[in-house]
Amino acid sequence: THVYLIQQHDGIVLRNGIINVNILPNGKVLNMGSRFVSDLQSRVNASAPSITPDAAAQKVISHFHIPTTTALQIRQKVSDQHSIFEKEGIALEPIPVKLVYELLENKSIRLAWNVNLYELNAQHWWDVRVDAQTGEILAYDDHVIHCNFGKPGENCTNELHSHASKDAGSKNINTTEKPHGVAKTA
Repeated sequence: THVYLIQQHDGIVLRNGIINVNILPNGKVLNMGSRFVSDLQSRVNASAPSITPDAAAQKVISHFHIPTTTALQIRQKVSDQHSIFEKEGIALEPIPVKLVYELLENKSIRLAWNVNLYELNAQHWWDVRVDAQTGEILAYDDHVIHCNFGKPGENCTNELHSHASKDAGSKNINTTEKPHGVAKTA
């Protein structure tokens, strides 16, 4: 049995704030991992956003110079903390925007809009955290990995992700990690 707990404050999830517990059939705990943050409620910078979800999505479009042929339009307002925008003329998939708490490298915790945007050219699938108070890009991931193999027979030379190989007879030949970007904070 596998049990997962997700940390939240005021109904807002701490991104990657997870406890996982693996339990054997006899009921004993095999192992446990935790990425919970202690004293979360006193460490968050805010519990209500100052910028709108559409402003956060527009910030991502602008920051990554994403070409669009139509204006951003709401598809569904799930709640005050979660909206989905139309994909037409902007992305390959509808664009979800959801409030989260983001733990930064300096250990501060900021309220952020998590914007997920898969570009029309399929070259980038951005997962971006935009500060919900200032509109600053806090961090981002690109779910699309780009490899540069150079000449035929060479391995990928892209340093933004790692490669691990097993023997030629193995079914699992390549393992990669996705690129990750973190904006610097003061």
